[in-house]
Amino acid sequence: MKKIDWIAVDWGTSHLRIWGMNDAMNDSCVTIAEKFSTQGMKNLEPNQFETILLEHIGEWLDGCDSDSAMPVIACGMAGARQGWVEAPYDKVPCLPAQNTITISSNDARIKMHVIAGLCQDNPPDVMRGEETMILGYISQQQEKKHLLCLPGTHSKWAVIDNGEVSSFQTSMSGELFALLSTQSVLRHNLGQWDDDCFIKSISATLANPEKTNIRLFNIRALNLLYNDNHGIAYLSGAIIGLELAGMKPLWQENAVTIIGDNTLAGYYKMALESQNVSVQMIDGSMLVRAGLHQIYRKLYQNA
Repeated sequence: MKKIDWIAVDWGTSHLRIWGMNDAMNDSCVTIAEKFSTQGMKNLEPNQFETILLEHIGEWLDGCDSDSAMPVIACGMAGARQGWVEAPYDKVPCLPAQNTITISSNDARIKMHVIAGLCQDNPPDVMRGEETMILGYISQQQEKKHLLCLPGTHSKWAVIDNGEVSSFQTSMSGELFALLSTQSVLRHNLGQWDDDCFIKSISATLANPEKTNIRLFNIRALNLLYNDNHGIAYLSGAIIGLELAGMKPLWQENAVTIIGDNTLAGYYKMALESQNVSVQMIDGSMLVRAGLHQIYRKLYQNA
C-alpha cells in the first residue's frame, strides 16, 4: 500500500470525514484510506477536537515526529467560533480557501492547518467548508462564470465570476425541514416519498411563495381528511420550493451546477429540472478533497 503523505479533513456540524492522501508531487492525489464519524462540531467542545482527530488518525502516524510531522489540512467547522479555533473569513469577491491558520498541537506528530471561511458584507453572509468544495470545482474548470448550488443544512448558492466567488447566499432550508419534520405537528403526517407529490409542491410554492405557511398546514389536513400519506414529499417541496423562489433571479437565466453527494442533491436537481433549468450534479466529497489538495500544494509544494 502507498504511504500516506498528508491528511485531509472535512469537519462539519454533524459529521467528520477524514482521508489519508498520497501525493505524487503533481496535479493529482490518491485517497489511500478514509474514515467517517458523526462526531461533528455540534457534539464537541473546543478542547475535544484534537483528541477526537487523533483517535481517528493515530494509526496513520507511525514514524512521524516533530521533525517529520504529518500535514493535516482541515476545512469546515474546525475553524468556527465554536470549533477547535476560530479561523478568519476572506471577504468576497475572492478566490476561496486561500488563507489558512496553523494550530499549535499537543501532539508533535501532526502539523495542523485550518482553512479560512468566506464572508460577504451586503447582504451579510458567511460560509465554512463549502468554500473548499468551490475551490476544488474552480480548479477543474476552464470557463470563468458559473452558478453553484450546494444543498445542505444551510444551502449555499455561489456566483463564480472570472474564477472568483463574486457573491453568495445562504438558505436555512435543511434546518427548517429538520425542525418541522421532528418538532412540529407535521411530524405525525410524513408518510412516504412520492416524486409527483414533490414536484406538485415545488410548482405550487413557486407560484405563490407567500402562501407557504398556509400550505404547510394543508399537509396535515390532506392526511387527516383524505388519507394522503405523502407528507414528506409535500414538506420537502414546500421548503425547497421556497428556497428556489428566493433564488429565482439567479437560476431563471443560468445553468446550475449542484455540488452534493447524497439524495438531497438529487431532489434539488429534480426540482430545478421541473422548471426547465439546465442542471449538472457533481460529487461533493470528490471536490472537497480536490480543494484540500490545492491548499496542500500551496503550503508544501509552492504550487
